[in-house]
Amino acid sequence: MSDLSPPPAMLVAAAMSSHEPLLATSVGGADSGIGMQIARPGHFAEREELDSALKTNTADALSLFIERHPDSRYRPEAEAALKRLGVTPPSR
Repeated sequence: MSDLSPPPAMLVAAAMSSHEPLLATSVGGADSGIGMQIARPGHFAEREELDSALKTNTADALSLFIERHPDSRYRPEAEAALKRLGVTPPSR
């Protein structure tokens, strides 16, 4: 293998804290066909889901977020958005 060859595919894993799930994703060279995403904390995906629900700005989308992530750190934000829509958030 020459110095200009892409590295072989490898597995990257990281846990940001003992409360976060261990996430892993494949990372490879330019010709590997594997995406170049790096492991990240699980709450990032929750944030993306909430941002999507907020962009949709419907009670159904926000309620679904709360249903899927009842203990999320972002639940208060989702509940506030529901209240702005005139909908009472589900009880805990």
